[in-house]
Amino acid sequence: MTTHQAAAGSALPEYTLPPLPETTNAHDLWSLHQAVQTIMDVVDGLMSQPRFAAAPGGYSYSAAGEALSAMSEGLLEYADHLVNMARALPPGDEYRARLLLENELACFDGFARVIALTGSLAAEAGARS
Repeated sequence: MTTHQAAAGSALPEYTLPPLPETTNAHDLWSLHQAVQTIMDVVDGLMSQPRFAAAPGGYSYSAAGEALSAMSEGLLEYADHLVNMARALPPGDEYRARLLLENELACFDGFARVIALTGSLAAEAGARS
């Protein structure tokens, strides 16, 4: 188990978010992903506050800022895991499509990828109906 060092020298244990059953449905994955995204926005907003900087006007974090940064990284990994779980679900579910498309838009790597994914998801929905 890796640890993060606190300012006072005490080790903080690495934390993990709870696992989900492999049978989790698309609606639950989408709902949880939305919640994780909101929490990430809050943590990222806190990290930009001066009280979490190592020095006034600085670009490095204090110990508290580093803890928030580690939280943000863990949440991002969890959000990615939720997306991967959604990818593994059978195609055609509206909430699966929402999660995949919202993730692609958040990562936005150009219109071509968004258009390709949208077309693929539309074809899956058409094949299912």
